Amino acid sequence: MKILFDKRGRVDLGAPVYMDEEYFKEFCNFLSQLLNEEVEVVHVTEKERYPPHSDDKDKVANKGWSADELHLLLQNFSAEDLERS
Repeated sequence: MKILFDKRGRVDLGAPVYMDEEYFKEFCNFLSQLLNEEVEVVHVTEKERYPPHSDDKDKVANKGWSADELHLLLQNFSAEDLERS
């Protein structure tokens, strides 16, 4: 598991973590005690990961990158950086 910590002091988990209901309650109690404040649980709906027309949810639906998207992604890298990767 990776725990991400940014320069502003924000913490995030690198990947989703499965917890059953009982363990989730214990986790919330732990955070509440650790932070000395009440933990608010907000239920969210996960975004659809596959196109609505996809019949096979087991296969990852890859969308091709446009030239503009690739340019935005790579514009801050030097040629040397790109050669190393």
